[in-house]
Amino acid sequence: MSTPQGAAGFIAALLVRAGLGLPVRLRAWDGSEAGPVDGPVLVARSPRALQQILWRPGELGLARAYVSGDLDVEGDLTDGLRRVRATAPRPGPSGLIKAGLGAAGAAARLGLLAPPPEPPRCELRVRGRPHSRARDQAVIAGHYDLPSAFYQLILDPSLAYSCAYWDGTDLQTQDLAQAQRARLDLICRKLALEPGQHLLDLGCGWGSLTIHAARARVRVTGLTLSREQGGYIRRRARGLGLTEGRVDVRIQDYRDPLEAATEDGRFDAIASVEMGEHVGAAGSAAFCAAQYGKLRPGGRQ
Repeated sequence: MSTPQGAAGFIAALLVRAGLGLPVRLRAWDGSEAGPVDGPVLVARSPRALQQILWRPGELGLARAYVSGDLDVEGDLTDGLRRVRATAPRPGPSGLIKAGLGAAGAAARLGLLAPPPEPPRCELRVRGRPHSRARDQAVIAGHYDLPSAFYQLILDPSLAYSCAYWDGTDLQTQDLAQAQRARLDLICRKLALEPGQHLLDLGCGWGSLTIHAARARVRVTGLTLSREQGGYIRRRARGLGLTEGRVDVRIQDYRDPLEAATEDGRFDAIASVEMGEHVGAAGSAAFCAAQYGKLRPGGRQ
């Protein structure tokens, strides 16, 4: 159903009512536009873009709409995300109530009342109890058992798969690679790592911390469930001249025993970067306690 102001104008008015505003230009499927005339343009190519968001509010709905091609961005995507973050704070309780009351009416006015759209065919579908061994293996395989060349397109040269650290320097002069090195340095300082010590890197990913610490003459045992990641780290370690005694990468679940990793079964330091999502909130206390038991006296986790 068409509206007097077009779909874009109607959506913009609804956002204003909820206290959110429209920080970027919006172009809807009916050709209508609203919002600032400069900067990136958010393009909703079909009503399915909003249906995805309405049925799955938040990042999942936005990602599904973008991956399926129903939602796109013309211009600088990074600039658009920065504008949204800077000008669209979370609404207060009254704004949430208004948004909730307006969502049903907006859906009807825009012809969005329909069953939930099918997720994109490329979306990973896993079954089983959350954080069970079988499900964790399926999740890791689905996400990371891809050629490392794919991740080299989107990550920094060390293939660090978590947030970087800008240490107070000018954001315009410190690039992503430098910020990732700063993060790895920060982790090593917090763990008080010294040459000759032994680090356990749980969920070592593509080996950014494992390789970084090993190059500083620290022995590292890294664990991953991904065969692609394990193979990549081993090849990279060999290419850098890091001996097998310096880098020991094991493709195994963190809950399995670590056979012959150290003489006494303990480590000088343990790191688990971005492991929380794989452990789960309910299991975090037991996870930390189990790892603490693998530390030598005075070790850091």
